[in-house]
Amino acid sequence: MKKLSILILLLFLCGCNSTPKRDDYIKYLHNQKIVIDESDFKFTLSLPNEFDIRGVYDRDSSITNPDVLYAADAGLAGLLVQVAAHAATSSTIQSNKLAGLQSEANEKVSEFITLTNGFKNKDFIKGLETAYTEDLSESPVTIKPIFFVSQNMDQVAVKAQVWISETRKNKTTFTYKNLIAVTSKKITETQRNEVFQAGSDELKKVFTNLLTGVIELAKSEVTLKFKNNNTPILSHIVYVNGEEKLIRGKVVEQNCQSTTYQNLRKWLLKFSNESLREAPAHCEKQQQLVL
Repeated sequence: MKKLSILILLLFLCGCNSTPKRDDYIKYLHNQKIVIDESDFKFTLSLPNEFDIRGVYDRDSSITNPDVLYAADAGLAGLLVQVAAHAATSSTIQSNKLAGLQSEANEKVSEFITLTNGFKNKDFIKGLETAYTEDLSESPVTIKPIFFVSQNMDQVAVKAQVWISETRKNKTTFTYKNLIAVTSKKITETQRNEVFQAGSDELKKVFTNLLTGVIELAKSEVTLKFKNNNTPILSHIVYVNGEEKLIRGKVVEQNCQSTTYQNLRKWLLKFSNESLREAPAHCEKQQQLVL
Protein backbone atom coordinates (compact mmCIF):
# COMPACT_ATOMS: atom_id res chain seq x y z
CA MET A 1 0.00 0.00 0.00
CA LYS A 2 2.85 2.35 0.87
CA LYS A 3 4.59 1.69 -2.47
CA LEU A 4 1.33 2.27 -4.34
CA SER A 5 0.81 5.57 -2.54
CA ILE A 6 4.33 6.72 -3.44
CA LEU A 7 3.78 5.77 -7.08
CA ILE A 8 0.52 7.73 -7.24
CA LEU A 9 2.22 10.72 -5.64
CA LEU A 10 5.06 10.60 -8.19
CA LEU A 11 2.57 10.55 -11.04
CA PHE A 12 0.90 13.67 -9.70
CA LEU A 13 4.26 15.36 -9.23
CA CYS A 14 5.10 14.64 -12.85
CA GLY A 15 1.98 16.60 -13.73
CA CYS A 16 3.54 19.69 -12.15
CA ASN A 17 6.21 19.70 -14.82
CA SER A 18 3.89 19.05 -17.74
CA THR A 19 3.75 21.52 -20.58
CA PRO A 20 0.64 22.66 -22.44
CA LYS A 21 -0.36 20.67 -25.51
CA ARG A 22 0.78 22.31 -28.76
CA ASP A 23 -1.05 22.02 -32.05
CA ASP A 24 2.22 21.98 -34.00
CA TYR A 25 3.30 18.72 -32.38
CA ILE A 26 2.30 15.12 -33.05
CA LYS A 27 3.70 11.73 -32.07
CA TYR A 28 4.91 9.59 -34.96
CA LEU A 29 2.98 6.46 -35.96
CA HIS A 30 3.37 4.43 -39.14
CA ASN A 31 1.88 1.02 -39.80
CA GLN A 32 4.17 0.01 -42.64
CA LYS A 33 2.11 -3.09 -43.37
CA ILE A 34 -0.32 -0.76 -45.12
CA VAL A 35 1.28 0.24 -48.40
CA ILE A 36 -0.21 2.94 -50.64
CA ASP A 37 0.63 2.77 -54.31
CA GLU A 38 1.84 6.07 -55.73
CA SER A 39 -0.98 6.12 -58.29
CA ASP A 40 -3.55 5.69 -55.49
CA PHE A 41 -2.27 8.56 -53.33
CA LYS A 42 -5.03 10.89 -52.17
CA PHE A 43 -4.90 13.76 -49.73
CA THR A 44 -7.32 16.16 -48.09
CA LEU A 45 -7.07 19.28 -45.96
CA SER A 46 -8.59 19.25 -42.48
CA LEU A 47 -9.50 22.94 -42.79
CA PRO A 48 -9.55 23.70 -46.54
CA ASN A 49 -11.30 27.06 -46.20
CA GLU A 50 -9.17 28.42 -43.35
CA PHE A 51 -5.64 29.77 -43.11
CA ASP A 52 -3.64 29.75 -39.88
CA ILE A 53 -0.57 32.01 -39.85
CA ARG A 54 1.40 33.08 -36.77
CA GLY A 55 4.54 34.88 -35.72
CA VAL A 56 7.46 32.84 -34.40
CA TYR A 57 8.19 33.23 -30.69
CA ASP A 58 10.53 31.74 -28.08
CA ARG A 59 9.25 28.27 -27.17
CA ASP A 60 10.39 28.61 -23.52
CA SER A 61 7.23 28.04 -21.47
CA SER A 62 8.97 27.83 -18.11
CA ILE A 63 7.47 29.71 -15.19
CA THR A 64 8.83 30.76 -11.84
CA ASN A 65 6.67 29.46 -9.02
CA PRO A 66 7.06 30.31 -5.35
CA ASP A 67 7.81 27.38 -3.08
CA VAL A 68 4.61 25.47 -2.47
CA LEU A 69 3.79 24.27 1.03
CA TYR A 70 1.38 21.37 1.39
CA ALA A 71 -0.69 20.80 4.52
CA ALA A 72 0.79 17.67 6.07
CA ASP A 73 -2.22 17.05 8.31
CA ALA A 74 -4.53 16.52 5.32
CA GLY A 75 -3.60 12.85 4.94
CA LEU A 76 -2.55 11.13 1.71
CA ALA A 77 -5.84 11.81 -0.10
CA GLY A 78 -5.71 15.47 0.86
CA LEU A 79 -2.07 15.73 -0.20
CA LEU A 80 -2.84 14.27 -3.64
CA VAL A 81 -5.68 16.77 -4.07
CA GLN A 82 -3.31 19.63 -3.22
CA VAL A 83 -0.64 18.38 -5.63
CA ALA A 84 -3.22 17.92 -8.39
CA ALA A 85 -4.51 21.46 -7.84
CA HIS A 86 -0.96 22.82 -8.02
CA ALA A 87 -0.29 20.91 -11.27
CA ALA A 88 -3.46 22.29 -12.83
CA THR A 89 -2.57 25.82 -11.78
CA SER A 90 0.95 25.50 -13.21
CA SER A 91 -0.40 24.22 -16.52
CA THR A 92 -2.84 27.13 -16.72
CA ILE A 93 -0.08 29.66 -16.06
CA GLN A 94 2.09 28.08 -18.76
CA SER A 95 -0.78 28.11 -21.27
CA ASN A 96 -1.51 31.76 -20.52
CA LYS A 97 2.17 32.65 -20.93
CA LEU A 98 2.38 30.92 -24.30
CA ALA A 99 -0.83 32.59 -25.45
CA GLY A 100 0.62 35.96 -24.47
CA LEU A 101 3.89 35.29 -26.29
CA GLN A 102 2.00 34.19 -29.40
CA SER A 103 -0.12 37.34 -29.34
CA GLU A 104 3.01 39.52 -29.08
CA ALA A 105 4.71 37.62 -31.91
CA ASN A 106 1.66 38.02 -34.14
CA GLU A 107 1.57 41.75 -33.46
CA LYS A 108 5.20 42.17 -34.56
CA VAL A 109 4.48 40.58 -37.95
CA SER A 110 0.95 41.95 -38.31
CA GLU A 111 1.88 43.77 -41.55
CA PHE A 112 2.78 40.41 -43.09
CA ILE A 113 -0.24 38.59 -41.66
CA THR A 114 -2.59 41.30 -42.98
CA LEU A 115 -1.51 40.42 -46.53
CA THR A 116 -2.93 36.90 -46.02
CA ASN A 117 -6.47 38.04 -45.20
CA GLY A 118 -8.88 35.95 -47.23
CA PHE A 119 -6.36 33.19 -47.94
CA LYS A 120 -7.54 29.56 -47.77
CA ASN A 121 -5.42 26.43 -47.43
CA LYS A 122 -6.92 24.98 -50.60
CA ASP A 123 -5.54 27.97 -52.54
CA PHE A 124 -2.06 26.45 -52.26
CA ILE A 125 -2.29 22.96 -53.78
CA LYS A 126 -1.51 24.09 -57.32
CA GLY A 127 -0.43 21.18 -59.51
CA LEU A 128 -1.77 18.56 -57.10
CA GLU A 129 -5.51 19.10 -57.57
CA THR A 130 -6.06 15.66 -59.13
CA ALA A 131 -4.92 13.96 -55.92
CA TYR A 132 -7.11 16.15 -53.70
CA THR A 133 -10.35 14.73 -52.31
CA GLU A 134 -12.92 15.58 -49.69
CA ASP A 135 -14.27 12.04 -49.64
CA LEU A 136 -13.03 10.66 -46.31
CA SER A 137 -14.18 7.13 -47.22
CA GLU A 138 -11.07 6.96 -49.43
CA SER A 139 -8.91 7.22 -46.25
CA PRO A 140 -6.83 10.02 -47.71
CA VAL A 141 -3.78 11.57 -46.09
CA THR A 142 -5.16 14.44 -44.02
CA ILE A 143 -3.06 17.57 -43.69
CA LYS A 144 -3.49 20.34 -41.13
CA PRO A 145 -0.99 23.14 -41.88
CA ILE A 146 0.08 26.05 -39.67
CA PHE A 147 2.22 28.76 -41.26
CA PHE A 148 4.84 30.74 -39.35
CA VAL A 149 6.58 34.06 -40.06
CA SER A 150 9.94 34.94 -38.49
CA GLN A 151 10.10 38.08 -36.37
CA ASN A 152 12.20 39.84 -39.05
CA MET A 153 9.68 38.76 -41.68
CA ASP A 154 12.54 37.27 -43.67
CA GLN A 155 11.54 33.61 -43.56
CA VAL A 156 8.28 31.66 -43.74
CA ALA A 157 7.65 28.06 -42.75
CA VAL A 158 4.81 25.58 -42.54
CA LYS A 159 4.38 22.89 -39.91
CA ALA A 160 1.70 20.35 -40.71
CA GLN A 161 0.14 17.58 -38.70
CA VAL A 162 -0.34 14.73 -41.17
CA TRP A 163 -2.34 11.57 -40.61
CA ILE A 164 -4.34 8.69 -42.10
CA SER A 165 -7.37 7.54 -40.15
CA GLU A 166 -10.60 5.67 -40.54
CA THR A 167 -13.75 5.69 -38.44
CA ARG A 168 -15.82 2.58 -37.80
CA LYS A 169 -18.69 2.37 -35.36
CA ASN A 170 -17.85 5.86 -34.06
CA LYS A 171 -14.27 4.76 -33.27
CA THR A 172 -11.35 6.43 -35.03
CA THR A 173 -8.12 4.50 -35.60
CA PHE A 174 -4.89 5.83 -37.08
CA THR A 175 -2.47 4.02 -39.37
CA TYR A 176 -0.16 7.00 -39.87
CA LYS A 177 0.67 10.21 -37.98
CA ASN A 178 3.57 12.57 -38.40
CA LEU A 179 4.74 16.17 -38.41
CA ILE A 180 6.14 17.56 -41.67
CA ALA A 181 7.74 21.00 -41.82
CA VAL A 182 9.04 22.99 -44.77
CA THR A 183 11.02 26.22 -44.36
CA SER A 184 11.43 28.79 -47.13
CA LYS A 185 14.61 30.40 -48.38
CA LYS A 186 15.55 33.62 -46.65
CA ILE A 187 13.55 36.54 -48.01
CA THR A 188 15.80 39.51 -48.73
CA GLU A 189 14.76 43.04 -47.83
CA THR A 190 14.30 43.84 -51.53
CA GLN A 191 12.10 40.77 -52.04
CA ARG A 192 10.08 41.61 -48.93
CA ASN A 193 9.47 45.15 -50.17
CA GLU A 194 8.39 43.75 -53.54
CA VAL A 195 5.92 41.45 -51.76
CA PHE A 196 4.44 44.33 -49.79
CA GLN A 197 4.15 46.43 -52.98
CA ALA A 198 2.79 43.64 -55.17
CA GLY A 199 0.32 42.48 -52.54
CA SER A 200 -1.03 39.04 -51.80
CA ASP A 201 -0.68 37.54 -55.30
CA GLU A 202 3.10 37.47 -55.08
CA LEU A 203 2.92 36.02 -51.58
CA LYS A 204 0.73 33.11 -52.71
CA LYS A 205 3.68 31.65 -54.61
CA VAL A 206 5.60 31.30 -51.34
CA PHE A 207 2.77 29.48 -49.57
CA THR A 208 2.15 27.23 -52.58
CA ASN A 209 5.78 26.08 -52.53
CA LEU A 210 5.55 25.37 -48.80
CA LEU A 211 2.29 23.42 -48.77
CA THR A 212 2.98 21.44 -51.93
CA GLY A 213 6.34 20.57 -50.36
CA VAL A 214 4.50 19.07 -47.38
CA ILE A 215 2.15 17.12 -49.63
CA GLU A 216 4.99 15.69 -51.72
CA LEU A 217 6.88 14.57 -48.60
CA ALA A 218 3.74 12.97 -47.18
CA LYS A 219 3.29 11.11 -50.45
CA SER A 220 6.90 9.90 -50.39
CA GLU A 221 6.58 8.57 -46.87
CA VAL A 222 3.22 6.78 -47.12
CA THR A 223 4.34 5.13 -50.36
CA LEU A 224 7.42 3.92 -48.41
CA LYS A 225 9.91 5.82 -50.55
CA PHE A 226 12.07 6.41 -47.46
CA LYS A 227 11.71 2.90 -45.99
CA ASN A 228 15.11 1.55 -47.06
CA ASN A 229 17.06 4.72 -46.44
CA ASN A 230 20.31 3.72 -44.73
CA THR A 231 21.83 7.19 -44.37
CA PRO A 232 23.60 7.45 -40.98
CA ILE A 233 22.14 9.51 -38.16
CA LEU A 234 24.32 12.61 -37.72
CA SER A 235 24.16 16.12 -36.28
CA HIS A 236 23.23 18.80 -38.81
CA ILE A 237 23.31 22.59 -38.40
CA VAL A 238 20.76 24.79 -40.18
CA TYR A 239 20.06 28.51 -39.89
CA VAL A 240 16.43 29.27 -39.05
CA ASN A 241 14.89 32.55 -37.94
CA GLY A 242 18.35 34.09 -37.67
CA GLU A 243 19.69 31.40 -35.34
CA GLU A 244 21.61 28.14 -35.62
CA LYS A 245 19.50 25.04 -35.06
CA LEU A 246 20.85 21.56 -34.38
CA ILE A 247 19.04 18.66 -36.02
CA ARG A 248 19.93 15.15 -34.99
CA GLY A 249 18.78 12.78 -37.72
CA LYS A 250 19.44 11.52 -41.22
CA VAL A 251 19.11 12.91 -44.73
CA VAL A 252 16.24 11.20 -46.56
CA GLU A 253 16.05 13.40 -49.64
CA GLN A 254 18.42 15.93 -51.17
CA ASN A 255 18.99 17.85 -54.39
CA CYS A 256 20.82 21.06 -55.23
CA GLN A 257 17.91 23.21 -53.99
CA SER A 258 16.84 21.59 -50.73
CA THR A 259 17.53 18.91 -48.13
CA THR A 260 15.03 16.91 -46.09
CA TYR A 261 15.95 15.39 -42.73
CA GLN A 262 14.16 12.78 -40.67
CA ASN A 263 14.93 13.66 -37.05
CA LEU A 264 14.91 11.35 -34.05
CA ARG A 265 11.17 11.91 -33.61
CA LYS A 266 10.75 10.69 -37.22
CA TRP A 267 9.49 14.14 -38.24
CA LEU A 268 10.34 15.26 -41.77
CA LEU A 269 12.03 18.66 -41.94
CA LYS A 270 12.83 20.28 -45.29
CA PHE A 271 15.16 23.27 -45.69
CA SER A 272 16.60 25.25 -48.57
CA ASN A 273 20.28 24.38 -49.02
CA GLU A 274 21.22 28.00 -48.42
CA SER A 275 20.10 27.47 -44.81
CA LEU A 276 22.60 24.66 -44.27
CA ARG A 277 25.98 25.21 -42.68
CA GLU A 278 27.50 22.98 -45.36
CA ALA A 279 26.07 22.76 -48.86
CA PRO A 280 25.99 19.32 -50.57
CA ALA A 281 29.42 18.60 -52.02
CA HIS A 282 28.13 17.42 -55.41
CA CYS A 283 26.27 20.70 -55.84
CA GLU A 284 29.43 22.73 -55.20
CA LYS A 285 31.24 20.75 -57.89
CA GLN A 286 28.29 21.29 -60.23
CA GLN A 287 28.44 25.05 -59.66
CA GLN A 288 32.21 25.10 -60.35
CA LEU A 289 31.64 23.35 -63.67
CA VAL A 290 29.03 25.93 -64.64
CA LEU A 291 31.42 28.77 -63.77
